[in-house]
Amino acid sequence: LTVPSAEPTVEVLTELLGFKKIGSYAPEVTGQPEIIVLETGEGGSGAEIHVEERNDLPQERLGRGGVHHVAFRVDNEEELH
Repeated sequence: LTVPSAEPTVEVLTELLGFKKIGSYAPEVTGQPEIIVLETGEGGSGAEIHVEERNDLPQERLGRGGVHHVAFRVDNEEELH
């Protein structure tokens, strides 16, 4: 996920959705903050989110080819609610 400010997104993912921070790594663009890696459940393929803070980019514009939502899987309907 590329966001203008990482803190609010990381807070929602960790405090609300139960992800945990497992590390970070340097971005390809010099001078930008490290990319934060979060994991859910037992981890592994499909269980990570990488959050990249890029306040130097223009605000996104929804349109064809743009991502407008991210879906997360839960074990059952009770957990969903």
